[in-house]
Amino acid sequence: MIQMDNLSDVGNCLRALDSSNKASDRKKNATTLQQLVDTDLVRRVLDSNTEEQRRITWDHVLRGVNKYVSIELSSLKTAKESQSATTIASRGKRKNELADFFKLVVRVANGRGAKLSASLLIDSILDVLNDEYSLDALGADYSNVLLKSVLCVRAYWLELTPAQWRKLLHIYCKLFEEKAVDRDIVVRIIQELVTGNIQQGELNPKRLFVFFSRVMENISEVRAVLENLLMALNSFCKAVAPGCRAQLCGFGERHMSSLKSLWEKASTEKIKEELVSFFHLLVRAHHPHGVATSRDGAFAVDWDLWQSQLLLLHELVVSDIDTQAGSYKIISGSKESGLKPSYISFAADIFKQLPLSKIVPVSPDWSLTQVTQFTSQAGDGHVDPIGAATPVKRQRLGPEKKALLEILKESSGTLQAVPWLQVLRQLLHTYPEMFDKAGLHLTLELLVNMLGRCKKGHLYQHLFAALSAVTSALHQHSSHSQQQSQLLSALWSHCLSTINSRQAGVEGYQEQGFTTMACILHCGYIQPRPEIWNLFLPGLCRPCPASDRLLTALICQGLPENHIPSIVGISSSAAAAVDTSRPGSVQSESSHPLRNCLMRWLLPVQDGMGGCADGLRQTGLSPHRVADILHALTLQDLTVVLRQTHPCTPSHSHSLSHQSLESMYLHNLFELPHKGRHKIAEISVSCGPSSKEEGKKYCSPHIPSVVKYLSNQVLQVSKSLENVELTEGWSGMRQSLSYLCSMLEWDKDDLAAPEKATMFYVAELVRSALPANFVDLLLEIMSGKVQDLDLDLFDGAQSNNNKHGSSDDDVDVDLGISTGAMSAPGLKSNRNFLCNTSLTDAQHVQMVSVRLLVNLISFDCRQACEPITFEQPFRVGMDSDFVKSKLLQRISIDIFDPTSALDVHILLTIMDQLLKNDHCVTHADVKALLRAVKQSAKEHQRDQQVCCKLLESLRHVVPHLNWPQPGDKTGSSLPEALALCRDFFFKILSSFWQHACNGTPPLKLRVAEVLLDLVKVGLNIS
Repeated sequence: MIQMDNLSDVGNCLRALDSSNKASDRKKNATTLQQLVDTDLVRRVLDSNTEEQRRITWDHVLRGVNKYVSIELSSLKTAKESQSATTIASRGKRKNELADFFKLVVRVANGRGAKLSASLLIDSILDVLNDEYSLDALGADYSNVLLKSVLCVRAYWLELTPAQWRKLLHIYCKLFEEKAVDRDIVVRIIQELVTGNIQQGELNPKRLFVFFSRVMENISEVRAVLENLLMALNSFCKAVAPGCRAQLCGFGERHMSSLKSLWEKASTEKIKEELVSFFHLLVRAHHPHGVATSRDGAFAVDWDLWQSQLLLLHELVVSDIDTQAGSYKIISGSKESGLKPSYISFAADIFKQLPLSKIVPVSPDWSLTQVTQFTSQAGDGHVDPIGAATPVKRQRLGPEKKALLEILKESSGTLQAVPWLQVLRQLLHTYPEMFDKAGLHLTLELLVNMLGRCKKGHLYQHLFAALSAVTSALHQHSSHSQQQSQLLSALWSHCLSTINSRQAGVEGYQEQGFTTMACILHCGYIQPRPEIWNLFLPGLCRPCPASDRLLTALICQGLPENHIPSIVGISSSAAAAVDTSRPGSVQSESSHPLRNCLMRWLLPVQDGMGGCADGLRQTGLSPHRVADILHALTLQDLTVVLRQTHPCTPSHSHSLSHQSLESMYLHNLFELPHKGRHKIAEISVSCGPSSKEEGKKYCSPHIPSVVKYLSNQVLQVSKSLENVELTEGWSGMRQSLSYLCSMLEWDKDDLAAPEKATMFYVAELVRSALPANFVDLLLEIMSGKVQDLDLDLFDGAQSNNNKHGSSDDDVDVDLGISTGAMSAPGLKSNRNFLCNTSLTDAQHVQMVSVRLLVNLISFDCRQACEPITFEQPFRVGMDSDFVKSKLLQRISIDIFDPTSALDVHILLTIMDQLLKNDHCVTHADVKALLRAVKQSAKEHQRDQQVCCKLLESLRHVVPHLNWPQPGDKTGSSLPEALALCRDFFFKILSSFWQHACNGTPPLKLRVAEVLLDLVKVGLNIS
C-alpha cells in the first residue's frame, strides 16, 4: 500500500509538471519529485516497473522532466529582457536548477544499471542542442551527461543506431567550430563519438576531413584541447586509411606546417606521441613498405611538396633525438633510456626516403682515426685560400646537416649514442638493401671501434644490437674484402671477452652478444674453437632465444661429438678426442658426451619438486623450440631440423596493423604486380631433401626425457594449486598450463602424410604419460570447482572415464535472431565485451584449461587414414569421447550463459580448436555448437564486434557441412543429421545477413567471407 501511495505521488507530480499553468506549482512539484526519486523505496518500485514494462517507469519520469524543462525554458525565453544584476542572477539560478533536475534523474536511474532508453536520452539531449537558447542555457550540462552517463555505459553504447552515431558526431563537430559549448567537453565527446562510429556505425570520411582541415587552419585556437583532438584525429585516420589513401595523403601535405608548429610547441609527451603516430601513418600511406617511386607503389598528391616535407620531418626528428640524447648524461644509471619502438620505426622510415648521404658520409676523406672538426678555433692560423689575412671561422653544422654515422662518431663512448644506435639498427634490419658495400664497411668499422672503447653496460646492449644488424646485412654481399674479415675477427674477440663475465649477465647485454656472435658465424669467416661449447653448461648461461641462435649457428659449423665441456676449459685428453668432422658422420651413442651435455643444459632438472620448478623457471625458450632442439639432438644430422625451423636473427617487423595496411596498398596497384617487401637475407642455408637415413631417430632413449619434462610441468600445476587463493598461484598455474598447451598445439595443416602418422603416435604417447587424475583436474578447473580438488595427481588411481554427462539433444524451435532482444547492460568503461583484460586470473586459467583439453583429444587414432600400430604398449589413456562430451556440456543450454564474457570466450575457443582437422566431430556436436552461437547472437546482436567474432567462428563450421567428405568415394546419400545441421546453419546465417544490412562494414565483410567459404566447398546458398 505504501508503494502504491508513493507511485501515485510520482504520477501526480509528473502530471502537474506538464499541466499546471503556475510556475510556483510546477517548481513545487519538481522539488517533490526530486525528493521522491531519491528515496530507496521509489527507486526499487521504478526499477521493478522498468524491468517488467508496466505502469510508471523511469522513461515516464524522464519524459515528464523533459516537458518541465521545455516549459521553463520557453518561459525564460519569452520573458522581458532585463539588464539588472538581480534578474540575470535569478535566471542563471533557474537554468542551473533545470540542469540539476535532469542530471539527478539520469544519475539515480543509472545507479543500479542502465534503466533508461538510450533513444529517449539521446532525443532529450538533441532537443537541447538543436535550439539556440536551450543550447546556451543547458548545452554544457547536457553534454556532460552525454559524456559521463551515456557514452561510457555499454548498454547505451550498443543501443545507439548508426544513424544516431553519425548525427551526434556531426552536431558536436559543428558545436566545436561554433564554440557554443566548452571545447574541453566537446572534444572529449568527439573522441568518444569517433570511436563509436568506428565500432558501431560508419564514418563519413569526406565530412570529417573537412572538419579536421578547418581545425588545422585555426590550430592556435585549440591548443588547450590539443591532446584529445589529436587522439580523435589518429583514430579517424587509422580507420579510414584503407579506403581513403588519397584523401589522407592530401590532408597531411596541406597541413604539414600546422603539424610542425604543434611539434615544436608540444607541451606534453602525450601530444608528441600522437604526432609521431600521425606522421608515421602519413609516411606509410605515401611509401608503403618503404617504396620510393610511384612505379613501385608510392603515392603523393604533390610530389614536390611532399619531398620538401620529408626533409622537414627529417630535420624535426634529428633535432628532437639530439635534444633527447643530451639528457642521457643525467640519467646514465637508468636502463630504460632510449627511444620508444614506435618512434624508432618512424625515424627509420624517414631516413629510408632520404639519400644515403644522410646516413653514410660521402666524403672519401672521412676516417675513424680522427673526429672531423666542423668548427675551427679562432686564431688557429688558418689562412683563406684567396689570401685573407684574418682567420676564417667556419659555421658549426647542426645535427640535421650531418650524416648519421658522423653523429654516432662524435658521441662515441657516451650514452648520447644510444638513440642513434637504435635508429641505425632499425634501418639495417628493416631496409638493409639501401646500404651499399662501402657503406656497410664504414658502419662495421665504426661500430667495432666503438665496441673496443665502450665501458658502459647499457651502451653494450645497443652496440651489440646494431652489430647484429650490420653483420646480417653483410651476408647479402657475395664477396668480402680482407679488411672486413679482419673486422669480423676483431669483433668476435671483443664479443668473447665481453660476454664471458658475470657482469654481462647481470646488466643484460650477454644475450645481445650471443646474437651478434651467431650472425658472425653465419657470415662464414670465423671457425670457432671447441672451447666455445663450454658456454652451454648449466649455470653459465640460461636457455633463451639468443643462446639458441648461437647454438644453431655453432651446430651448422660442425659439432665436435667427443668434446667434453668443462667450466675450467678443455682437458688435454678430451682435446685429443675432439672430432671436428662434418655433422653427418655416424657415431655411437656412448661417444656423444656433448649432446648429453646440451640436453642437460636445455632441461635443467634437479632432485625434488622444488628443483624441477626452479629449473623450469630458468629457461626462456618456448616449448615449441625446446621440442625442435630435442628432436635435432636425436638425429645424426642436427642441421636437418635446426636450419629449417629457426632463423639466425630475430625479426624486427612493423606492427601487424601497419603491415596489413601497406600490403593492401601495394596489392591494389594495377600497374605492376607486388613483389613483396624486401626481407633480411635468408642467412640459414637451405637444406636439400633429406634421405630416410638422415631423418631417422638415432637416440630413441632420450624420449623419456621429453616425458619427464611433461611430468615436471604437471607437477608445477599441482604446486600452483596449493596456493590458488594467492595471485601468484593463479598466475603460476596459468603459465604452466600455457606451456603444456603450446606443447600440444601442433601445426596440423602443413603436415605430410608420414609426419601426420607420427603425430598420432606422439599424441597417444602424451596422453598415456599424463597422470590419471590430470584430465579430471582440468575438467574441474573448467567448471570453476578448484576448491574441492584432490591435489595428489600421481597417486596412480585411474580416472573414471566411463562417466557420461547428460546429453543436450533438445530441439530449438525458434531459429531466428529476435530483432527486439535487448543486450545485457554492462559496466561503465567496458564497451569491449570480449576484452581479455576484463577477465580475472582464475577465468584466464579456465580458458587455458579449455584449450588444453581440446588439444589433448586431437589426433585420435580413430581418425587416422591407416591403422596405427605402436611398437610398445601404452597404458589406457583418457577417453576422448568423454572429454569432448564434457566440453560440449559446458556450452549446453542449461549451463551456457551468453551474458558472461567468460562463457562466450569458451565457446569461441572450443569452436576455433575443436572444429579444426584431426578431431572426431559428429553432426550432433556441430549442432550443439550452433545452438550456443545462436544464443550468443540473440544476446549480443547490437554488439558489432561480438557478431563479427561469432561469424568468424561460423567459418570453422563450413567444412563440416560438406558432403561427401574429401576422400569419401562411397557415394552415400546425405545423412539426416547433417541435413538438419545445414538447415540450422543457414537460418542462423540468414539472420546475420539481415542484421548486417544495417550494420557496420566489418560485419558485412564477415558475412561475405562466410558466403565465400560456402561457395568454395560447393554448398548451395540460395
